[in-house]
Amino acid sequence: EFNQVVQLLEKKGISVILADKAAGAPVTPCAVFPNNWFSTESDGRIIYYPMRSDSRRLERQEAHIESILGEAGCTIRERLEVGETDGSAGILEGTGAMVIDRKNRIIYAALSKRCDIPLLEQFTDRLGYRQFVTFDTADSQGHAIYHTNVMMGIGDTFAVVCADCIAGDSYQREVKPLLAQDKDIIEISMDQMEQGFCGNILQLANANGDKFIVMSERARRAFTPDQITQLEQHGEILSTEIDIIETAGGGGIRCMLAEIFLPRQAA
Repeated sequence: EFNQVVQLLEKKGISVILADKAAGAPVTPCAVFPNNWFSTESDGRIIYYPMRSDSRRLERQEAHIESILGEAGCTIRERLEVGETDGSAGILEGTGAMVIDRKNRIIYAALSKRCDIPLLEQFTDRLGYRQFVTFDTADSQGHAIYHTNVMMGIGDTFAVVCADCIAGDSYQREVKPLLAQDKDIIEISMDQMEQGFCGNILQLANANGDKFIVMSERARRAFTPDQITQLEQHGEILSTEIDIIETAGGGGIRCMLAEIFLPRQAA
């Protein structure tokens, strides 16, 4: 399934950087989801995040990932650490905990054991984002959504969001008005979020600037025909089966992709 995702992207001219484990690295069963422990910025900064579980902390191999990015022609100008590696200062699991509207410099975050406000404040201030918006959530069993990118995905001109899982009036009062300023909003149901992984999607672009919306085949089947038509206004939909990853790993195709915004060295 992992290889199928790589092939799907490369077929459309989307650059893919593969990161194998470092030699002698420990067993890391969730390493297929790299977006939780590092992210990048277009000004050359790479940011590292504290993970909640011990096994996931083992995935953080900073020198190894920087070597791989360097070999791919990416320029890293600064390294930032959010919180403490051991989680003693709080937890913020990268772009799983934060769904970022990079166009408007706004961060959306569902509060949970994997997303603490002090670290959101630290990230927002240090990276120069305009603001962050937090809200409480509940799934169909009454539990907090573990990662924001399960219930929300934001592209440059659209947003997919499960409004039903946002507690209180936060969605109508703050989230929806902000998104509606320049986004086509596609609201998904609780079932589409939980069973279909419809919130766990990502917009990508190839070297020509062509836009794509990547999702699992499960998500594509779960979207309604009208929703698919709406999404297609914002990019070509790419989908493939990742049932084992979604079922056993608990994450979808967006979690498998850590976007690389770093500047590229001239050829």
